Amino acid sequence: MSIQVPEDLEARLRDRARDLGITVDELATAELEKLFPPKPVRTLRGKGALRADSGAPSARSLKAFLRDEVDDE
Repeated sequence: MSIQVPEDLEARLRDRARDLGITVDELATAELEKLFPPKPVRTLRGKGALRADSGAPSARSLKAFLRDEVDDE
């Protein structure tokens, strides 16, 4: 990814990254993560298969529900 910034800002970013001992890319990534934190990922963990009666929703429906991807009715 490429971001265009004014020369004075670029110089300040390079100086700050050098002071921290990291690259400008690492500095930019760290600062962007502060602004846009990653969303937590929920996973299903367990042993064996889930058992349900014939009227139960499918595993795909459950997965979509847990991901908040279902349409509100």
